[in-house]
Amino acid sequence: MGALIIGIVLTLVAIIALIVALTSQDETKQGAIAVTVVAPLIAIIVFISGTIATIPVGSIGVVTRFGKVTGQTFDSGLNWKSIIDSVNVMNLQTQLFQADAAAASRDLQDVATTVAINYRMESTKATEVYRTLGTEYIEKIAHPAI
Repeated sequence: MGALIIGIVLTLVAIIALIVALTSQDETKQGAIAVTVVAPLIAIIVFISGTIATIPVGSIGVVTRFGKVTGQTFDSGLNWKSIIDSVNVMNLQTQLFQADAAAASRDLQDVATTVAINYRMESTKATEVYRTLGTEYIEKIAHPAI
């Protein structure tokens, strides 16, 4: 979204510089012509960079538009997206969640343990998990249960 705003601002700067170049005297005309040439080139580069999404290996990208999940996902690698879309990366690799737990036995002895959970998200469930729980889903599911 920032790339879209920057591109629009640079385009407006180029239009203003063109108007100045057409209506000005010789000494300011060269600077205005340079801005008229450079600003659109920068705007094009900003627009193009705003349409590229890179997803790391072992991850999936969940596409959102103005904060709403579109249902579209991107596989790892280079992907093209709309300039108004955002991509949120979800890890698909097996991960470890550890938490310390304490309890008392029947004869009132204190027991301290470390609970370890290996978990992995299925790629087909990434949009639903992101929609309902967000990127920190393991903290919301496992931590309260332990």
